[in-house]
This record gives sequence, structure tokens and C-alpha cells, in this order.
Amino acid sequence: MSVSVLPLKMHHQLPHALMKNFTYLVFDPEAREALIIDPAWEMEKIEAALDQHQLTLTTILVTHGHNDHVHLVKPLVEKYGCEVRMSEVEAADFSFACDNLRTIRGEEPFQAAGLTVTPLHTPGHTRGCICYLIGGNLFTGDTLFIEGCGMCFGGNSSPQELFRSLQRLKQTLLPATRIFPAHSYGAVPGQAFSFVLRHNIYIQFQEENGFIAFRMRSGQTGFFDFK
Repeated sequence: MSVSVLPLKMHHQLPHALMKNFTYLVFDPEAREALIIDPAWEMEKIEAALDQHQLTLTTILVTHGHNDHVHLVKPLVEKYGCEVRMSEVEAADFSFACDNLRTIRGEEPFQAAGLTVTPLHTPGHTRGCICYLIGGNLFTGDTLFIEGCGMCFGGNSSPQELFRSLQRLKQTLLPATRIFPAHSYGAVPGQAFSFVLRHNIYIQFQEENGFIAFRMRSGQTGFFDFK
């Protein structure tokens, strides 16, 4: 299985911050079918990329239900008739519904756009967060960034669960797995997991209480200083 990953940097001005997200087009260069992960903000960039690479969009994968990850799901379904995959828990928590939605319960691999997709449930940032493993690439949403990890504020978040999810990724992923998060604080997406292990303090914690104390420490700033 040959897998190409095309990162699309998306921008949107919110009242409190300029949001910068990575949306990913993933495809087999020979099949010319594509799936898209966490589409948000700039529809024209997605359309231009599909046209440029002569791709047919068949599937949308959603890592979690926050608006900056689902903003363009319904418009894309309306235009392209895509299938949508999302955690069953997440769809319920966020009251999310759309045409062609197939919710995910377990971690059985499934086929999308001619590719094998393995969902990994990684609760913490929200209860229903999912990372998607496609070939040697892991799409982590807000669970894991190259430089950090997602926030844990609100009733759907749990720093305890996030610690356990990060520990599970450490036990599961090969060092060469490429990490593609939904946001960047400066690092280029697609770094090897071995790089993340060396440079990301959040995934270096071995003990839950220490992780929770650091993740939830007071006085943190710059949550939305995405690059």
C-alpha cells in the first residue's frame, strides 16, 4: 500500500485567536481516491488540492468533535457524497450528525479510499478522541502534537485518560511512525515518533500524577499560538 500525505494549513480568525489547523489529504497515488482528516475553515484549498492531484474524495475521518475539526464535514458531504467516520462516543457527546455517518466503536481496521485505516481510541482531550494509523502514518488530532499534547478543560476532558492514551501510543507505535497532528507550534508535521519521544516533555512522563500536575499547572499561556 502506497500512502501519500498532503498537509493543508488552514486559517480562521476567531474573536480570541487566529486558528491555524492542519487538514490532511491522504491517498494512494495510483488509485487517485482520497480521504481527508479533520477538514476545517478553507473549502477552496481542499477543492484546489483535489483538482491539482486529480483525486476523488470518498471519506472523511474525524479525530474529535471540536468545531475546528468538523467545520467543513457537512459541506464536503453535500458536495462529494463522502462517507464520514467518527467515534460513536464523540458523536453522542457533541450531538454530531450528518449524512453518511458511520460511527466507530472498536478498533477494527477498515478500508477507505483504497487504504487500510486502523482507529486507535485515545481519550483525554475529549472522551471520544481517535487517532488514525494509515500505513506508517499516525494522524493524532489534538491528542499529541510534535511539541505537546491537547488541553484538558471541560467535562469531556480528562488528564488521567490523556496520560494513559499517550502511554499506550508509546507502547504501540514504531519509532519510525510519522506523526501528523492537527496543530503545530513550529515543528513541521510528519516527524518520526522517535523525534517526538526525544523532544516532547509530555510524552516523557512515566508517572501519572506528575503528568497531571504539569498538564494542569496554573499560569499557562499561548494555547492558541499555533504556527
